Amino acid sequence: MSLITEHSAFGLLVWDIIGINADQSITGEANTLTVLMRNPPLWRSFDDASKNHPWGCNRWATSSVRRWLREEFLGGFSPEDRDVLRTVAKETFNADSKRMEEIPDVIFLLSASEAGFPVDNQWVMDEGRAYAFFASGEQRLRRKVDVDGDECYWWLRSPNPSNAVNVRYINPSGALYNNYASVSSGLAAACVIG
Repeated sequence: MSLITEHSAFGLLVWDIIGINADQSITGEANTLTVLMRNPPLWRSFDDASKNHPWGCNRWATSSVRRWLREEFLGGFSPEDRDVLRTVAKETFNADSKRMEEIPDVIFLLSASEAGFPVDNQWVMDEGRAYAFFASGEQRLRRKVDVDGDECYWWLRSPNPSNAVNVRYINPSGALYNNYASVSSGLAAACVIG
C-alpha cells in the first residue's frame, strides 16, 4: 500500500507504508503509519565536508542532511500535511562515543536494523526493530529506483560503527554498504503519520 503527497519542490511523492503502529509519537499517539519514500527525487551528501571533517561526519544528530530534511524538505509540504506528521524518538549509534543517542525527528532516514539487516552489534547496531515491510530480510525489498527510473543508492542514518566518516547506505542490489559522509547518494526519507 502507498500514499501520495505533494511537495512544493518535488511535485508528487509516493510513500510506501512500511509499518502500522510500529512507531509511537513522543506525545503518545499509538495509532500510526510509518511511510518511506518510494522513488528518491534527490541526491545529497549525508554531511558536508568541513575543516575538521574533510570527508564529512557520520553522526546523524549533527548531519547536514538531517538539518536539510528538518528545514527545507519539511517546509515543502502543505500545512495540512505537516499537521498529521508526528515526532518520534529514534535510536542512533554514535560512532565517536560508542553509545546510542535518542534523537527526536519528524522526517528521518531509516537505520540499518529498521531496513531489515540483522543486528550483530559489531557492524549493524540495534537502532530499532525491522519494519514489517523489511522483516523478511529480502534484498529485493530494499531496492530503489530514483524518479528517472534508474536504480539508486540510498542513505541510512546508521554510521559505520568503526569510524567517524563512513555512513551506511543501501546499494542498487539492496545490500548494505558504506561510503564517506560527503558523497552524494539518494534520500529515501521516512516519516510517521498519526
